[in-house]
Amino acid sequence: MQNIAKHHEAYYAPGSLSAKLEVMFKKDLFKLIRPTNGITLDLGCGLGEGFAFMGDHSKLIGLDFGFDILKETRRRFPNIPLLAGNLSQLPLRNNSIQRIICIAVLEHVFYLETAMAEIQRCLAEDGDLYVLVPTEGSLAVTAARWVTSQKTAKVMQITPKQAREAQSMDHCNTINLIEGVMRKYFSTVAFRLWPFKGGGIHVNLVKSYHLRQLKES
Repeated sequence: MQNIAKHHEAYYAPGSLSAKLEVMFKKDLFKLIRPTNGITLDLGCGLGEGFAFMGDHSKLIGLDFGFDILKETRRRFPNIPLLAGNLSQLPLRNNSIQRIICIAVLEHVFYLETAMAEIQRCLAEDGDLYVLVPTEGSLAVTAARWVTSQKTAKVMQITPKQAREAQSMDHCNTINLIEGVMRKYFSTVAFRLWPFKGGGIHVNLVKSYHLRQLKES
């Protein structure tokens, strides 16, 4: 893509179904989130759409790898510190972040084990990690992709089949793989499914987690 920020804005244009769904599942995630007096990191902050849900902006940091996106995020939120970084080597000190919020990021990461180890390294020993991922590999997401591929194709000027193939490559990690890796580094405090709350991953589009550092035995 020549300009990631423009494609992102086109897909999540105000009033679009994609934008409305994003707000709904973020609100559901934030039902899990506990307040903190420490630093919050929005890991994979994008254009800052989640900042409104994250409380005190004086203790908020946004991090993303995309310079095009961060330039636009800086224009929208000039008072929030922003970092350009890669999940394989986060530009943060050990145990320096009290609360990490990671929304719709881990499904895209090729080096998932390394990413989770880096998140664990940066999170305070008594810190909280909140993760939201689509239920990639489920019947619900597979069915939804047939709908979303039409819009993706229009935005990216490709065919719907090409859009589905691109989305499958972009969303390279299934929810079962993500959960397996998370269990190596974190324990689950609570989780939520959306939109139906029950019924398992195959009837829900999104799963959210509250995680904490594993305690040494």
